[in-house]
Amino acid sequence: MSDSSNSSKDSNQADNNTVGRDLTQNTIQNHYYHNPPPSPPESAPDTHPSESIHPPQVWISPGESPSREALATELRLRGIFVERDSLLSTDHVVEQLNQADGCVIYLTPTMLSGLNTIADELDWVKQNSTKVCWLILENLSRERLHDHPLGKYIPWKHVQIIEISRDPVEQHTMIIQCATRIANHVTTLRYKHHTKDWFDLLLHSYPSPPGSGAHLILDWSDYFGIHGQPLQHQYWAHAERALHDVKTTLSTIGITRLSIIPNGIHLTGAVLCGAVFSNTVRFIRDCRVANIFENKTTWWDTGVVGKWTGIRVHPMYAPHDEDSDISLEWGFYQPVNTINKRNQKFLNSSFAPSLSQRLQMLPEEGDKVIIESERNAMAIAALFRQLVQQPIDGTFHLFGAMPAALAVLFGRQLNACPPVQCYEFGQADDNKQSYVVCA
Repeated sequence: MSDSSNSSKDSNQADNNTVGRDLTQNTIQNHYYHNPPPSPPESAPDTHPSESIHPPQVWISPGESPSREALATELRLRGIFVERDSLLSTDHVVEQLNQADGCVIYLTPTMLSGLNTIADELDWVKQNSTKVCWLILENLSRERLHDHPLGKYIPWKHVQIIEISRDPVEQHTMIIQCATRIANHVTTLRYKHHTKDWFDLLLHSYPSPPGSGAHLILDWSDYFGIHGQPLQHQYWAHAERALHDVKTTLSTIGITRLSIIPNGIHLTGAVLCGAVFSNTVRFIRDCRVANIFENKTTWWDTGVVGKWTGIRVHPMYAPHDEDSDISLEWGFYQPVNTINKRNQKFLNSSFAPSLSQRLQMLPEEGDKVIIESERNAMAIAALFRQLVQQPIDGTFHLFGAMPAALAVLFGRQLNACPPVQCYEFGQADDNKQSYVVCA
């Protein structure tokens, strides 16, 4: 199954094959998924000045409604910056509104007794009619607000009104639809008048993102909790939906070149990102993925082709049912025995899936699999594609200790494949089931 029949390595090594430049040398630490993400660097260099190095921003009026917080979370998932602590937002309101690309005034029935708490926002909306403003009414009808004595203070001509139901199920759906609508509008408004060479998709936020072009920061930190712990299943579903919304927006804007910097995220998140922006996404004509290793960032061009993988596929368990589940066990820059012991420990536990076959990826030489170039990485990704194309009706189980960039490349290979169940390393250096990626 591997390309091990190629007797020689690609002649170009990593220094010759990697595309791009060292973006954050000596500022980003090398890490794997079972280690905490590094702290943001104090000043990430902007080697290619951009017209706009900040993500789109939306101001949301302060409030304690859970739905208001849910809306803020959904916007952050879609790359829209929202003040995390709404109480801090009350200072310098006008200054922050002027920096925003849009304004959301969130009202509930209890707030009708004191519209003076959002007086600054209402005045700003009247004076800045060119900027979009959404008036979101939770369990509050437009008619009731209009007839209320305080309704005369609402700048009706300058707001788009969205009513949110009280019913929890309907409310959840409406919040997602609302976030999608706002994110699409604000992002499109920010970038449609500018010609951008690149659209950078950062899955881990750094101040002053490096590189040229537009910048989008997908902030999943609302769901991460303790570093190193996998997200719960329902949270991954939120992230996947948000990624698809972002893809739709990029297509609308007309972005054709995409760079992905998947630093500081889970293996599942990197695979999921790659799957959403897979090789079959036609509007992306040029895609680069940042590989961060040993304090150095280099770009892998996903359009190159490699043949040498440096890997031999070692099957375990004789297949007894061709429709049963299969594990794909990968490890890089670590001794094979260490990886195998960890996987074996989990597969001996009561949480292990029922497998008909285990496929271990072993080095052709030595005791570690080393990624030596972007062509080598693309050859490994092609091997992954070959493996998941096997005609089974079951599920592939992906175990891996690998660079985030390679996990993105794996995800980009997923199309018309069986489901891939991803696993994460917990704090006890053990595998934990996370999310099924279907593509």
